[in-house]
Amino acid sequence: MSFRLARAKRQGSAVLLRVDERLFQLVGTGDNAWPENGRTDADIVAALRTGVQMTLESRAENGAALRDTYPLRGAATAIDAAAIACARG
Repeated sequence: MSFRLARAKRQGSAVLLRVDERLFQLVGTGDNAWPENGRTDADIVAALRTGVQMTLESRAENGAALRDTYPLRGAATAIDAAAIACARG
């Protein structure tokens, strides 16, 4: 799983993903971020399936706060549809 930020992050800035009250630290470069390992990836997918809102936070290249917020309504259905499509090849 990977995430696309609205703008490129500042080099060295952490990327935090918040799903409701759960917090995950991501790694990334430019405007892309992703979990460090498969375990964190699976934990994020589980949180997205039951979550209400997700927020990505970092610092933009110009130093401004970067915060992208998304509602998660329908996320579980979309995750299931992607899994079925991938299984079919």
